[in-house]
Amino acid sequence: MKRRGIAPVLALLALAALGLGACGRSDGPVPTGNLRLNGKNVKTDWVMRVNGEDVSADEYRYFFMNAAYEYSGGDSGYVWSDEESASVKYSAQEYINLHRALFELAESFGLGPDDADRAEVETRIAETKADFADEASFREALASNYITEEFYPTLVLSGIVQEKLSAFLTGEGGLYAVTPEQMLDKIRTEYVCVRYLMLNADEEGSTANRDRMAEYASYITDGKTLVTYINLYSDDPAMKNDRTGAYLTDGMGRDALVAAARALEIGGISPVVEDENGFYLLMRQPVDEAYAAANVEAFIRDRQSRQVQKILNEAAADNEIVVNDGIYGRISAGSMS
Repeated sequence: MKRRGIAPVLALLALAALGLGACGRSDGPVPTGNLRLNGKNVKTDWVMRVNGEDVSADEYRYFFMNAAYEYSGGDSGYVWSDEESASVKYSAQEYINLHRALFELAESFGLGPDDADRAEVETRIAETKADFADEASFREALASNYITEEFYPTLVLSGIVQEKLSAFLTGEGGLYAVTPEQMLDKIRTEYVCVRYLMLNADEEGSTANRDRMAEYASYITDGKTLVTYINLYSDDPAMKNDRTGAYLTDGMGRDALVAAARALEIGGISPVVEDENGFYLLMRQPVDEAYAAANVEAFIRDRQSRQVQKILNEAAADNEIVVNDGIYGRISAGSMS
């Protein structure tokens, strides 16, 4: 299944917090408290519960339909397999869990919503409405983004809480603040730079790519040959004709590659390395000081994003989720609209 993290969730919240675009995703409004299943509005008091708190039909539909839109690329005629539909359902649940965890995490740092935040919600909604010709156009934009008027203030508040949490964690003097000089030192000491040949993981019951990589490994004994094979055969297009390489470190979800690279001398080539995505042959390169300096702000943003995602995921992992059996089994990417 496609896994989701903080980035798509916060992107959805930013959409609500910063304004609306009449993107025409939805085929029309759905009354608050309803799901649209097989073309009919179905009223339900709750769809899920997170730590005993109800997830309304409005909240669930917003995250579910955006997950489906993302998966299908906005193709309204997309034909869903059972596996794909299950992946969307899983993603929607993950979105909602992370959405709730955002508030929990903010509360843990004393940054929960207050009266000033609620007043700011009203201000932002008024400013957003002012961008539309009339109230009807505003409601149409909400509906096109799968948002009800009743749920919209919650999304705007989520965006405000996100901003407060981000400033606290990554702003000047924040918990995860780091100067460019400090980041450059971390790149030198904590990161490894590699170029790699990658073949995708095999389909179930097949060993075709595993066998191909073993064959390639028998031929590749030097960096020049590895680069030739990368440009010809790698399933990771980012590696082709790229001399920069990939900068990897702990916490990126690429632990097997990081460990293998750290075991190499500069210019050394690894044996075949395997992770959930596929098979690799790596060559370690020296850290390019000029490249690191020119891109230090991007390194900082990436590091901070992973740090924030980690604690958000940890908060979400502790949540207890219960689904409404009376409605949940009827929800699928094919039935929901």
